[in-house]
Amino acid sequence: MEAKKISNIHVTTSSYSKRASASWHADGVKFHVWFDIDTLKLDDDAVIYKNPLENTDRRGPDFFDTRKLSLDIPKNAETVRQVFEVIKRDGLIAKAVAFEKERERQRLAANKELKRQEKIKEAGPKLLKVLKDLTGKIEVMGGCKPEDFEGEEAWPEFERVTEILRDLGEDA
Repeated sequence: MEAKKISNIHVTTSSYSKRASASWHADGVKFHVWFDIDTLKLDDDAVIYKNPLENTDRRGPDFFDTRKLSLDIPKNAETVRQVFEVIKRDGLIAKAVAFEKERERQRLAANKELKRQEKIKEAGPKLLKVLKDLTGKIEVMGGCKPEDFEGEEAWPEFERVTEILRDLGEDA
């Protein structure tokens, strides 16, 4: 593995761990090592994992099972040193952490919205019943006129609700 062929250096982390992966491409394959994002210390197994590129056909000639390369070999250790030099220079750890934090924020926001939508869906039948009861009571009392409402904007809303309930008829 010659250092001059290294490309696509990337750091991937998780919001649940201080462990990260530093990966890179060289000679048409992907390599990665695991490390601690605070100390930059590599995992104790002291290996570089070598895999085919992501879109390699599993039945094709370029596919192979994961291989482990020793960091005790000087050229492998030098490659990892150069990869971490780029990681530090380009702030890739901070970028990976920020990316993961944003992804987690989006996941939490999506979950919150899903729960909100579920609550709306659950509340729908109850609200419909309350509106039907209210509309029925108002009709029993002789109906309503615009002047019965405070603020002109409330009357059109009441008429709209009444119309929706009539349209629903027996289905509601």
